[in-house]
Amino acid sequence: MSYQVQVLSTVVQQIQRLNSQVQQQVMKKLEELAFNPIPEGARNLAVGENLYLVVINEYRIVYHIQEPALLITVTKVAHSQDY
Repeated sequence: MSYQVQVLSTVVQQIQRLNSQVQQQVMKKLEELAFNPIPEGARNLAVGENLYLVVINEYRIVYHIQEPALLITVTKVAHSQDY
């Protein structure tokens, strides 16, 4: 069972501002989330809200999981200094 990963337009702009190597790492992680929405090391940011954070080197990806719909909505991608 895989989830659909939806990336908000503001997040697409955030990703486009990253260097190409980091962009590739972020895109790979987003693809992985479709099959494993709560990977090892993911942190729940809001109890009961299904809001999670995963770390890729110095960058953070924040996303919301909607269980019944099998949908992941990425709400933010930012450097740890900006988060």
